[in-house]
Amino acid sequence: MTIEFHKVLFAPKEITHETKGVKLEASLVKNSKHIIKLDGKLTGTARRVCDRCGDDMDIVFDETLKLFLHNGIYTQKNNDIDTIEVLDGKIDFDKLIEDEIITAQSDFAVCGDCLNKTKG
Repeated sequence: MTIEFHKVLFAPKEITHETKGVKLEASLVKNSKHIIKLDGKLTGTARRVCDRCGDDMDIVFDETLKLFLHNGIYTQKNNDIDTIEVLDGKIDFDKLIEDEIITAQSDFAVCGDCLNKTKG
């Protein structure tokens, strides 16, 4: 799902989108001509491989997501919230969710079986 950047107004726009088992429920509000603030929640599960044994395991998402979306190249680095550049004027929610999944998959993780073996 995509939304054109210029169609998000100063009044909040609620969106819900799911891809690859992870759902984003968020509010979009334009802060300025080039910046939209996204406040949302990611929920669901995605698959990954255990870093110890190689078995498939789930990553569980239940987290708050706060981002700025900038229309064009973003050059200021003085804010506390992550900023994503929207280079083609369209906010792509599939890509946004997939990027969050990829980020979680890149973390070191072990499955429940491997975790129990280290405790015992």
